[in-house]
Amino acid sequence: MVKNYFDQKINFSSKIISEISRPFLLAEVAMSHEGKIDKVKYMIDKSVEAGFDGIQFQLFKFKNLLTPSHKYYSTGIKCEIPYSDWKTLFKYASKKGLIVSSNILESSALKPSIQFGSDLLKIHSSDIANPTFIKNISKTKLPVILATGGSKLSEIKDAINLFKRYECKKLILMHGYQGYPTPINKSNLNLITKLKEEFNMLVGFQDHVNAEDVMSNILPMIALSKGASIIEKHITDNRSRKGTDYISSLDPLEFKHFVSIFKKTYSAMGHKKIGKLSKSELQYRKDFKKTIIASKNIKKNDLLTMKNLTFMRGNEMGYPPSFIDNVINKKARLNLNKYDVIKKKHF
Repeated sequence: MVKNYFDQKINFSSKIISEISRPFLLAEVAMSHEGKIDKVKYMIDKSVEAGFDGIQFQLFKFKNLLTPSHKYYSTGIKCEIPYSDWKTLFKYASKKGLIVSSNILESSALKPSIQFGSDLLKIHSSDIANPTFIKNISKTKLPVILATGGSKLSEIKDAINLFKRYECKKLILMHGYQGYPTPINKSNLNLITKLKEEFNMLVGFQDHVNAEDVMSNILPMIALSKGASIIEKHITDNRSRKGTDYISSLDPLEFKHFVSIFKKTYSAMGHKKIGKLSKSELQYRKDFKKTIIASKNIKKNDLLTMKNLTFMRGNEMGYPPSFIDNVINKKARLNLNKYDVIKKKHF
């Protein structure tokens, strides 16, 4: 493990990303809006209703992103939203209480993202080996998510060293298989733990599993158990219409359910303090832990032995069976009835 350089806790106005708090839930809109502002607003509203902590938008000018011959050019060009409209959407999401993350897909998107008040910036894994891009984003001093999908270890190390060079300490690595949808057996969730061990920094998980698969809900729960500090989940306004970026995206009813079960799962993780008992566990001890009990009526001055003592669940806590050697062959100081719980005053 490398020496700790990066912050282990990132504070926003109303949210925290850290190893010791509930993982930050980030709704990724991607291009599921298909260039429609009303769809973005709808997903913002539903993300708030579901209980997401933040929302992520992909900002770009398509002419700077794909060449005209690229296989996704004709589909993607319809999904561009002008920066002037993004300004309104950033403000709308922020007023709703969401932390806003800007997934900067090409360099022209950086300046407007800063101007519009982005709380968090994301670097797509396609730019992990782009030193100038990393330099410019590092210098903003905003928290940064660095996606590592499809990247070599050397590329991740080089990128991290650049963040150190430019003194950007608020960095989160984001593990996730870059393939849509992700085959379950390619998810490699053990890499969350490995990245944490290798770089001693916050690590998240971006989920691209087919939303129709039950594992779409389960994998983020496993990522939670692996120590993920942030979970990125794709959303859409309506998956049944099978629009852009629909295949890994949950629709409103589904992502509300997802957030609910994720928060319940987190609550089930509990604490790491062995022996720290809740009120109900203390009651359980009283009701079910065995204690030293009189197995028959015992007269004052009788010797206490295993002939007149036993281990049972009593109506109150007394001495545990492990204390028996301190009681055996002591004289009873009082008369005892059968089933009385043995206490200090009795010997």
